Amino acid sequence: MNTATIHRILSPSFVDGPGSRMAIFLQGCNLRCLFCHNPETWTLCSSCGACVAGCPGGALELAEGRLHHDPARCRECDACLQACPRGSSPRCQVWEVDRLLGRVRREAPFLDGITFSGGECSLQAEFILEAARRIQAETGLGVLADTNGEMEPGTLEALAAATEGFLFDVKAWDPALHQRLTGCGNARILDNLRRAARLGRVREVRTVVVPGFTDSEEEIGAIGRLVSSLGPDIPWRLSPFRRQGVRTQGLSEPDPARFQALVQVARAELGASRVLLRGDQGFR
Repeated sequence: MNTATIHRILSPSFVDGPGSRMAIFLQGCNLRCLFCHNPETWTLCSSCGACVAGCPGGALELAEGRLHHDPARCRECDACLQACPRGSSPRCQVWEVDRLLGRVRREAPFLDGITFSGGECSLQAEFILEAARRIQAETGLGVLADTNGEMEPGTLEALAAATEGFLFDVKAWDPALHQRLTGCGNARILDNLRRAARLGRVREVRTVVVPGFTDSEEEIGAIGRLVSSLGPDIPWRLSPFRRQGVRTQGLSEPDPARFQALVQVARAELGASRVLLRGDQGFR
């Protein structure tokens, strides 16, 4: 597959892997996390046209049954996201690998690597496989995949072989808790995490601390023991939940003192040097 539906490209990014990176956010996701900060990446635009009239910049047009977005007129006000009955984004674009390679080549002197994210990037794995091969061959830049891990084992192994590895989300340890939080079980996710670790392709594990879900000592301790079991060098990044961009009502941000107490629980499992906070680099 030489095309993918891309939600947006952020370049440079300093939070999507080590150094200065181009972060490519692919559209579509197979989880429905209550705390998701970009739920507009979940589904594809259906070209229903519900967002056209409410666009203040006149950037949207429905023609021949397809919705067209004009980036030059877009104010990025997100009125379209509020109007969409699917909560999707009409600003996504279909990119070919050649087009993406052209942009990567232009920016390569200013980048340390490329990260595919989402949504869930593995849903468009064939595009990543081709793009990663060409990016690495033609620019020398390494490629990472930021994933929730919910994919077929064969897909994970193919991505592991084609990239430098994964930024791997662990939403929750307890299966029932994970189901409530994401709408999906976590058995295959945790199996894939262990598989990726055996392949030497886990660059970082990431967990968001969400009050009422992942803010207990038991949950953080269990995830910490899991990360510890993967090997001696894999870092674990803890991030406090933030309400910005989240649709779900009723979730609160963690109390700073409570979050710091959980950080200490994590450090007791892994050691201080392996527990990263937002903004830390610490990649190995």
